[in-house]
Amino acid sequence: MESNKTATKSSSLIFKPYGQKDLRTYHPELKSYDEFKDLHSNELLFVWNYSILYKDEKPELKRREMAFHSSFGSDPTKVQSDNYIDSILPIHIQAAIEKMQSFDMSARLAARYIIEKTYVSYLKILSLNESEFAFAEIDEKTGKPTGGTDWQKVSQYVNSTVKINEALTDLVKKLEEGYGFGATKVSISGNINEDVIDKWYKRKNK
Repeated sequence: MESNKTATKSSSLIFKPYGQKDLRTYHPELKSYDEFKDLHSNELLFVWNYSILYKDEKPELKRREMAFHSSFGSDPTKVQSDNYIDSILPIHIQAAIEKMQSFDMSARLAARYIIEKTYVSYLKILSLNESEFAFAEIDEKTGKPTGGTDWQKVSQYVNSTVKINEALTDLVKKLEEGYGFGATKVSISGNINEDVIDKWYKRKNK
């Protein structure tokens, strides 16, 4: 059974399952790695449980048992039990574990944070109104804005929107995949909800 400590920390783990479906359904990025392509869903879940969720459990036998029963259920076959608990892990499972353990959670958290902030910056640029393009000079006699349009600002805005549109497809894909943490929580209004990524980033930069 999953300990309270493990259950608490699981909310911020990379590539975590959100239901009963195959991990690759929730995290399409996993399909791009040869080590995960041909694994059965239970095998991949074992790899995740062993490599991520229960990585700090000791001794090794307890770690394997917890990962195994969380992945294959409470009534596995004897062959499965022998392969995953009582003997050396299958070669293809060892390779998948090595790959899963190679992912850098901190780097991925930072990357997702940057992508979210980039998206918000794009929204702000695209939401500029006409007043942003007016001349800022003040008439010395009247003390009022001189009026007129700053066409240099307009040109910069147009160039920016073109570049943003070119980058949107890749950006949206990264937002949806979330670097292993699931779909981003950026709202349509351009606000980022206070989630584990923001909290981590703020703590890291204190």
